[in-house]
Amino acid sequence: MKGTRGYVYRGVLERGNLETLRELLGEGVTLSWNLGACDFSGALRERGCTFGTTWELRWRMLPDGRFAVLLLSEEPKPSLPLEAVSGTWETYEIPARLVPLHAPRFAPAFCEYPGLRSSEGTLVCRVYVRDGVTMFVSPRRFAP
Repeated sequence: MKGTRGYVYRGVLERGNLETLRELLGEGVTLSWNLGACDFSGALRERGCTFGTTWELRWRMLPDGRFAVLLLSEEPKPSLPLEAVSGTWETYEIPARLVPLHAPRFAPAFCEYPGLRSSEGTLVCRVYVRDGVTMFVSPRRFAP
């Protein structure tokens, strides 16, 4: 599938620099990678991601307390303290149907999806492809 140009960046940041980067990127939804604490609080946890309509920022804490960071973007971000990941990147949009929160055998720690104010909906995502190989699926926004 032919898409539009995508941009992927990586780096290692101190906690304060990661917080500043999140602020520079703008408003987004923050998720924890600890599904037991998936409360959309916006808190900076050891692992997580924040996504906006044109980007997603992922991070994980390293043993030394700094954070490994990955930024997936639909726009170039050359002024950020991150380095471009090599390769030819393309991206295209796909919808992902969310599991209804009231479904049997599904017991989330939250009662509605953020931005939807509902227990059902769709998560619109961007697929990132490097040199013809799918590498990432990145959330962008919630839709009814």
